Amino acid sequence: MDAMKNFLLPCAVSSCFLGPLAAQQVHVVDYLSRPGTDFTMLAPAVASAADGDILLVRPAPGFRLFASPEDVTIRGKSLRIEADASETSPGGPWPTYIRNLTISNLPAGGTVVVRGMTLVTPTSVAIEIANCQGSVWIEDCVTEDQDLNFSPTGVVTVADSISVVFDGCVLDVERSPTLGPPPALTILRSTLHVFDTEIRGRDGVETPGSTKGGSAVKLESGSLFVSGSSLTGGTGALGDFDCDPPNADGGDALVLSGTAPAAFVQDSVIQGGAGVFGGGCPSGARGLDIVAPVGAVTQLPGSARRLASRSPVRDDESTSITFTGSPGDNVYLFWSLRPAPGITSRFFVGSFLLGTPLHDAQPGTLDPSGSLTFPVRPHELGPGVEGLSVFAQALFVDPAGRRFLGSPTHVLLVDASF
Repeated sequence: MDAMKNFLLPCAVSSCFLGPLAAQQVHVVDYLSRPGTDFTMLAPAVASAADGDILLVRPAPGFRLFASPEDVTIRGKSLRIEADASETSPGGPWPTYIRNLTISNLPAGGTVVVRGMTLVTPTSVAIEIANCQGSVWIEDCVTEDQDLNFSPTGVVTVADSISVVFDGCVLDVERSPTLGPPPALTILRSTLHVFDTEIRGRDGVETPGSTKGGSAVKLESGSLFVSGSSLTGGTGALGDFDCDPPNADGGDALVLSGTAPAAFVQDSVIQGGAGVFGGGCPSGARGLDIVAPVGAVTQLPGSARRLASRSPVRDDESTSITFTGSPGDNVYLFWSLRPAPGITSRFFVGSFLLGTPLHDAQPGTLDPSGSLTFPVRPHELGPGVEGLSVFAQALFVDPAGRRFLGSPTHVLLVDASF
C-alpha cells in the first residue's frame, strides 16, 4: 500500500523522465484574468502552445451567460486541455464552456487529451475528429443546447482516426433543425472506444412534415468498443391532427454500414427511440436496437469495470482513486506517460490502451459492494517540470480467474504553483 500511494509519479524525479518533460509547459487560461493568467481565451492559447504543452482552463462562473464560447481547433500537434475542477459551486465544479471542438491531422505517436469541457454549439457539428494517426482521449464532456436560444446541439463525427476514446461523456444532441436528423455519433473508417458514456439521437421535428428520430450511433467501415454505456435513438415527431403526416417512428440505436464494420458491446444499454403517440393517430413504432445488414455486433461477457480519479491534481495535495467492479475482483493497476492504440487479446475482455514504458501495482481486492477507494499523494514533480500526464487503466480478475479491463483515465499532475 505504501508503494501504491505514490503510483502517480513513478520515476518522475529521476533522470529517466526529466529530459522530455522539461519542454512541457503549463499555460493557465482564465476568462476572468485572475492572478497567474497566461491567456484570457482558449483559442489563442491553443494556437500559441507548443507541441505537447498543457492548457489548464479555469472555470468562469456566469461566462456562458455574458459571452459567446469559443471554437477550439487542434491541428497537427499534441496537446492536453484540462478544465480545472478545483473551483466549485454548491452543485459541484463550475462548467467550463467551449463551442465547437475540432481535432485533426494528429501524427502517429501524438496525443490529444480534452477533459472536463461542456460544448454549447449552435452549428451542425459539436466535436469533429479527423485524420488522426495518434491517440485522442475525450473525458468528462457534455454536449448541450446553446444558451438562451434553444438551438439544436451539434453531432459528433470521427473519421479516419486509429484510436479515439470517449470516457464519462454525455452526447445528447436534442432536437433536429432539419428533416432526416443525422446520428448523434458517426464513425467513419475509425476505431473508437466508449466507456461510461450516454449517447442519444436527435428527436424528430414536427414541421415541416413529421420526421423519425435520429440514430444514436452510425458505424461505417470501422470498429467500436462500448462498455458501461447507453445508446438510445431519438423520439419520433408528433404527427398532424389529421394524421397526415402520421406520428413518426423512433430512431435506431446502433446502425452498421459500409465495409466490415465491427462493434463489441459489454454491459451497455442499446435501445431504439420511442415512437411518438397522441393526437388521435396511431403511435409510431419504436426504433430498432441494432441495424446490421453488414458487419457484426459481438456481445462481450462480464460487467463494466471502472477506474476513476480526480484531475488535475497538484503535487502538494492528496486525492483518491476508486475502482469499481464485481465483489471479490483482484485489481491490478497499470499506468504510463503515453497512451497507445487499443490492444485486444484472448487472455482478457476489453481493449488495453496504454503505451510503454509501463508500470504496475496491485492495490487489492474489491469489497462486498464491488469497490475499492484509497488515498493517494503524488511525489513532487521536481525541478523544471510544470506538468505531467499520466494514463491509467486497471485489470480486474474475478474469483473464477476471468480477466476484464476497466475504463481508462487520464490524470494531469501540475506543480502546486498553478
